Amino acid sequence: MDSIPPKKNGDFAFLLHLIKSLKSEGKSCIFLPLGVLFRGNVEAEIRKQIIKKNYIKAINGLPPNLFQGTVNYELVKN
Repeated sequence: MDSIPPKKNGDFAFLLHLIKSLKSEGKSCIFLPLGVLFRGNVEAEIRKQIIKKNYIKAINGLPPNLFQGTVNYELVKN
């Protein structure tokens, strides 16, 4: 990825770290908060790059309070 995630939110830094840590054929299931899908600016550019590289296989909405935090969505990498 060419874009650097913003310092104020660690969501995309975490996501990019996990993507980079996977082997070329690696798979992962990553849980992230709902805001990751809607924030603009550099985060929107990172989303576009992730989609363009076909890294996301599915996005699943989860009910609120399913986990101890407020995780609402999971992203599944191919």
